[in-house]
Amino acid sequence: MTKAPRSPARRKRRTVLAAAAMGVAGLWAAPTRAEQVAKLEAVLPDLAPQLEAWAAAAPKPVSNEHAPAEPEVDFPFLPGDDREASVSIGDTSHGRLVNGKELTESEALAILPRQKERNLRWGTQGLVSAIEHAAKALHGATGTKLWVGNLGRERGGDIQWSVSHNSGRDADIAFCYQDAKGKPVDPPDLVPLNKDGLAKGFRIRFDAARTWKVIEALLTAPDVQVQYLFMSNPLRGMVLKYAADHGVSPALIQRAAEVVRQPGGAAAHNDHLHLRIFCEARDVTGGCVNTGSIPPHTKTFAAEYGAAQTRAADLLSSHDAEVRAAAITRLVLLRTRDQTAAIAGRLSDEHAVVREASATALGDLHATSHGVDLVKRFRIEPELDVKLAILGAVGNLGGKGSGRFLARVVGEPRLDHWALLPGLEPAAAVGGPAPLLSFLPGAVTATRQLAEQQPPDWFGRVVGIAPNGADDERVLQRAALKAMVYAERLEPVEAAMGLLTDRDPEVRALAARALRHTTNLTYHVDWVKDDAADRERGLLRWRAALAKSPKASRRDWLVTGFRAAGYKVPTLQQQHGWEIVRAIASEDHTSFNAQRTMMRLFDHEPPSLSWPKNDACQYWLRWLKGRRQRFKLERPPTKTIQACHRKVP
Repeated sequence: MTKAPRSPARRKRRTVLAAAAMGVAGLWAAPTRAEQVAKLEAVLPDLAPQLEAWAAAAPKPVSNEHAPAEPEVDFPFLPGDDREASVSIGDTSHGRLVNGKELTESEALAILPRQKERNLRWGTQGLVSAIEHAAKALHGATGTKLWVGNLGRERGGDIQWSVSHNSGRDADIAFCYQDAKGKPVDPPDLVPLNKDGLAKGFRIRFDAARTWKVIEALLTAPDVQVQYLFMSNPLRGMVLKYAADHGVSPALIQRAAEVVRQPGGAAAHNDHLHLRIFCEARDVTGGCVNTGSIPPHTKTFAAEYGAAQTRAADLLSSHDAEVRAAAITRLVLLRTRDQTAAIAGRLSDEHAVVREASATALGDLHATSHGVDLVKRFRIEPELDVKLAILGAVGNLGGKGSGRFLARVVGEPRLDHWALLPGLEPAAAVGGPAPLLSFLPGAVTATRQLAEQQPPDWFGRVVGIAPNGADDERVLQRAALKAMVYAERLEPVEAAMGLLTDRDPEVRALAARALRHTTNLTYHVDWVKDDAADRERGLLRWRAALAKSPKASRRDWLVTGFRAAGYKVPTLQQQHGWEIVRAIASEDHTSFNAQRTMMRLFDHEPPSLSWPKNDACQYWLRWLKGRRQRFKLERPPTKTIQACHRKVP
């Protein structure tokens, strides 16, 4: 979601404030701290009338209790895009949906009662059109309705009943059923069938003829390419036999034989037909990803994809800041790594919304060669949101430079404020002492008292005080602790340890989390509760571990942590893959490190860190099981299988 550039009035206000800040900075020529404090406190009363005038002129806050919700803009539309069209983003298991189209009931189509209550009736325009086409075909030929189960959420994302259905290209369609006399029966739900096509109790059975009619209609639906129609092998055999026995063209039967299949490593699909379609052209230009088998005759819209990349790259130089920011985000969705230099160039854009998009994009694209550019920008960046984006990006990039940078921000979050004082170069901010304001507690207190009474985002920004009196530096410190988790570097460890006794319980909790994930160790201390003695004991244990092995690598820490948690992982090698998979079902920090270790060992990076631990564990179990011969592994141990399938909190 992008943010609008600041209004001219806001820019003018910030210009006035910058001038005021320059006047304050000009007073800091005295060599002693006492003189600095005196001069700063002397000028504050002169600024007070102007500050009060700004406060009086600021718009008063209003209650939005009854205000309509703002529409959510979650896709980087570019000029000329159809802003009403549906767009499937990402793959079917981890993507999302923009402008989802609702499947509506009709005389030919109905949604099963239980699934109807879930309101999972949304998909791309192509998916909805294909289902409606099949319903009309079935109703026209037989006078019966097509019954449908889950599609997806209006904006896509996870649903608890399936690992897919995330990006609007999947639907569960009920089989057609008949009674013992061959009369069509409307299903009460998705009814499981045995290998003979009979339901439990033998009251209803599989109707191969009408189910074939549905399959035939889906395969011939206009402007849609069906990738899969999942169903169990026995039922698949029945519909293909029906088609062969009733004169269906060999070409269509061959097409059905390719598409209709029982999925491997998942439920047998003996209670419904699972439809999945390929990305359409507008989906491909928005970041849609096809996974699984892609036959040679499939339209992948490669030309449209390339044109979309070129168009977004060209719009990086648009005169409109919103368009530049959207173009950057679109390049990320299109996985365009050859534009990282151009994106990095926008770190110095005049509009913060563009700089923020640029920083985020460099992290998302893993543009490690631009880590230095991000750090340089952080030192002179005046906007908090952009700084936060830079911290997140640096965490994603990792590496020694990221570790050193995060250590500095965690330990000295005020270092960047040198850059806010006119006349000081960024180099001084890095190599010099802490900012002058940090040596002026009396002045800061007086300034804070004034700032807390004023509108957001003005004088407080100049001296490092965020709206409502909160410290921007503390916000940055928290963000750096969060980024430390993903950077996986030891450099910030000592600085994070220093925050375990911080007065702020949130900071203590974030520091402990960062340390757990970085060191792979935990001491089961409640860092939020106000038990200073307990926290001190935990801190001493971490310090003792660090002192015991001051030159240990992070791989050593990971091994120690796995072994301390009860896992037999003497070294981080492929031969210990099954035990590392078992660790995925463990505590959060152990699970995180087990998944990251698997990604590195086997050069495979699914987005499993965003899934529930059970799902992640089962995924890696299936993935490694299917490739165990390549990696010369035995069958998965029972302990690993059981760990992945037990309920994990």
